[in-house]
Amino acid sequence: MYALGLDVIDHLKNTHNKGQVILELGSGFGSFVLSEWFDVYCIEHNKKWMYKYDNIIYYYAPLKNNWYDITFELPNYNILIIDGPPGSYSRGFIQKDLFNWNKTIVIDDVHRLNELALADWVIKQGDRTFIQINRTIIIS
Repeated sequence: MYALGLDVIDHLKNTHNKGQVILELGSGFGSFVLSEWFDVYCIEHNKKWMYKYDNIIYYYAPLKNNWYDITFELPNYNILIIDGPPGSYSRGFIQKDLFNWNKTIVIDDVHRLNELALADWVIKQGDRTFIQINRTIIIS
């Protein structure tokens, strides 16, 4: 099973053009599947996942105070996927000023309170619509 699930990946492919850019927090096999349709950039704290797949651009960002220590310029993106850091860390520590929230935002693991609260915050940032597919909310 993919972290996001094939149904989420299929939804993104059906609603976005091929070649659009995804910035993903975290990475895994689902990133590889997405990279067959999208240009994928992953921010990763775990060196064992770095450069695992050739067609993904990786940024290494160790965790500092439970969040990625991002000291580099982020690429322009169409879709932001929040699927990291792992659940043992809180995504409630996200640095909200780093990201463009007017893009498509995918938040995985919304069965956890911090992720659900983040999704609620993003939805309230403007005239946003959303769908939930299993444990993932897609906001557009």
